[in-house]
Amino acid sequence: MCELTGNPDTKAVIRHWYGRLGFPAEFDGEFYAALETVSVSPDLTPETFDWESQDGILNLMSVLYLCQGLKARYDELGIPEELLLDNLGDIVRWAKIWSDLKGQLYLGELCWLKWHFRMRIFKLGRLQFLTGFARQDIPAAGVREGDPVLEIHIPRCGPLDPQACKASLAAAPAFFAKYFPEHLWKCFTCNSWLLDDTLREILPASSNIRQFQDLFVPVSRVPSDAIARFVFRWQATREQVMEMPADTSLKKAILERYRRGGTFYASLGFIAKG
Repeated sequence: MCELTGNPDTKAVIRHWYGRLGFPAEFDGEFYAALETVSVSPDLTPETFDWESQDGILNLMSVLYLCQGLKARYDELGIPEELLLDNLGDIVRWAKIWSDLKGQLYLGELCWLKWHFRMRIFKLGRLQFLTGFARQDIPAAGVREGDPVLEIHIPRCGPLDPQACKASLAAAPAFFAKYFPEHLWKCFTCNSWLLDDTLREILPASSNIRQFQDLFVPVSRVPSDAIARFVFRWQATREQVMEMPADTSLKKAILERYRRGGTFYASLGFIAKG
């Protein structure tokens, strides 16, 4: 891994962050070949980058280059570097997922990654928190549509350990009060397939998912097959997963429900602000 000194060129910056974020060695051949052919402007910023780009290699090179500017913003606010590196683990996760889908080195999911470079989302332990705004009224929380909230998101990085989740929730208020006091959030919200109460019919009470659900007050739900792409394969449809192997008890339960014509949901829940 190289260290940056003086005014490094774009290739040096990209190479540095590729090493700093710990990409797997299986990507090295394609990465270093692309580094010699793909051009990234030294003037690129989060504001000028095309966050709808479908060029997976250019996306990766561009996002890695933007990491240097993001580090400067973290440094300016005094946010520890270890939090920066933990947050930017999303780049590696999505590169792995999309490279597997495409059969070549590829970075997708820019619609998600842009929140990092706009300083809107932060991973604090097990959970991520996005400075968002309520998408509907939540009377039980005293929240109106458009009010500031902290959205909870769950990165794909291991078990949903209940104690780790509680530790993240405990850390968030102090973090945002210190670094983003202007975001006067009113409650935590989460809109996810993980909060689907139909999962309570197929999972034991001791499961991590059910214990995660127990943290929230339910608000509303809408039919959704998001569970297919999160549990089986990214971008998988309900029809596609019917042909996929079920190698876990959760997958088997999902397929059984699908085969009976059952429905799953994306559900909204909230946690009151301490």
